[in-house]
Amino acid sequence: MKTIVFLCVNNSCRSLMAEAITVQLAKGQVKCFSAGLVPTFSIDENAVMVMAEKGIKMDHFYPKKIDDIPTDFDIMITIGDKQLYPMINALIQEHWDIEDPKDHDIGFYKKTVGTIEEKVTILLESIL
Repeated sequence: MKTIVFLCVNNSCRSLMAEAITVQLAKGQVKCFSAGLVPTFSIDENAVMVMAEKGIKMDHFYPKKIDDIPTDFDIMITIGDKQLYPMINALIQEHWDIEDPKDHDIGFYKKTVGTIEEKVTILLESIL
């Protein structure tokens, strides 16, 4: 089973949305994680709301530190700032330049979810 990790700075919105979308679309065919360098204490409320509108509950997803996840993956996706994550090993590394919707309106959150869903779909089609 392939393993995927989504990484960003705060692990409060984009990387958690990517993890949740991957879990839903992959239907148990991949093992998925997300984490951040400096995770926030809670998930972004607007992210939860927008994901719920898509039928994806975020109840079991929460911000995590990189220390809280495994260190070896098949695929590592960094989102937003192109940070270096030398503590994570991955056969494939990819960067998704997706702006943080935090300081934008709900429409921008919806656009962000759409972009992430498109990218996750392409990723899963390439590995499953």
